[in-house]
Amino acid sequence: MRAVVVVPARNEEARIATCLRALGAQQGLTVGSAAVVVVLDACTDATAAVARATADAVGLPLELVDGPGRGVGHARALGMERAAARLRAAGADAVPVIVSTDADTVVHPDWLARILAAVDGGAHAVGGRIGLDEVEAAKLPEAVLRARSEEAARRLVAVRRHTPDATHHQFSGACLALTLAAYDAVGGLPATVALEDEALERALRTSGIAITYAGDVSVTTSARTDGHVARGLAQVLRTASWRATTTPNSGGSSANAPRTGSNLLEPPGVGRGVGRGVGRDVTVVRARAGQRGDALHRALPGADELVLMLGPGVGLDAAQALLDALRDDPGLQLARGAEPHTDTLAELVVRPALNLHVPELAVLTSPLGRTWAARRTLLETVALPHGDAVDLTVLLDAWTAHGLQAIAERPVTCPAPGARADGPLAAYELLAALAARHPEQPVHSSAFADPSGTRRALLDEHAPRAVSPTA
Repeated sequence: MRAVVVVPARNEEARIATCLRALGAQQGLTVGSAAVVVVLDACTDATAAVARATADAVGLPLELVDGPGRGVGHARALGMERAAARLRAAGADAVPVIVSTDADTVVHPDWLARILAAVDGGAHAVGGRIGLDEVEAAKLPEAVLRARSEEAARRLVAVRRHTPDATHHQFSGACLALTLAAYDAVGGLPATVALEDEALERALRTSGIAITYAGDVSVTTSARTDGHVARGLAQVLRTASWRATTTPNSGGSSANAPRTGSNLLEPPGVGRGVGRGVGRDVTVVRARAGQRGDALHRALPGADELVLMLGPGVGLDAAQALLDALRDDPGLQLARGAEPHTDTLAELVVRPALNLHVPELAVLTSPLGRTWAARRTLLETVALPHGDAVDLTVLLDAWTAHGLQAIAERPVTCPAPGARADGPLAAYELLAALAARHPEQPVHSSAFADPSGTRRALLDEHAPRAVSPTA
């Protein structure tokens, strides 16, 4: 045995058989030269039974390992540790190799043979090409595929700073390999919840171990948007699909707009709109700085179906598109205003924090927008901070409970935010509110998302000059 393939899987009974059949059909290998370790990451379905039956049917040497249930990164790390132990015990004459793919991925027939050929040619770490399943990709908006292609071009430029002859940019858990010596040199796979492949790529570079981006090593992976990890390809495709299908519009009829009158208190305060005959009631909330959460909390008892939170200087007509979005789509829970001006606090504090904790929400135009509309039924089920962090927490809690597809953005006209004398205190309150909802250790990613697309943060570190590169 000179190669062990690691496959983490969580509730993959519908896909694991296809993955294992492709691994069992590898060409150009001698009998017994490769084995597969499937790590069952807290599965609650028939993944284990399907995997065992498939391996028996195709004659694939398979070991099932129970994972820690802490995410794909920890599952893959456990699988690689098991693979390393088996390779050490086997004591093969040729260079032993730890290989990785995913349960929703189909490797090409010569995949493993080409990886071993690259290693025999001197490669210490190999990253292969990853294509999307054509049937599933055809269901994605064209804008998603175009954005993916543009992102690939940008990442290839970055990769060529390290590897000038690279033909592609991918070094992903769905298609990578490294020698046992390289694995030991970096201390194993970094233990993270997800994005363990990015962490491994950085560790290899820091250790001076070159990555071979092999153009002839290839797999086809799922283009699904309902993956089981918070970060990864499914999340990227899901976010891109949301952006492509959630097109802001500045129009909207004013026929159902809430109107000022004797039943609407002058701001700051709480009032109601009109239209009770057709079920178009709206409770409008304005509040002074520092009191938005308290004002919303007081407004909820007896509130109408829709609750409109207005930011400073925003008129009722400007927020009409938010109400229309909720009325037109029963699946929406929250409609947020996309403001025309940049908010320093949002860009220096909130967006970077979202990129660490909830990257799907980092693509919002105004991640700290003060004008938004929500269903009363949503607001009654979430915790509301006393202060202004409520604008962020309602967003986070709506996403947690209902997902990205339950959130929309629409343009709103509003004045530019003024200078904040209490900026540090406001930043602290926002970070504390976010941390309370995501207490787990954040997974650091080089991907930084905002409305202009995904950019790459510089997370690489130079190896100490006193340490010679490890071959």
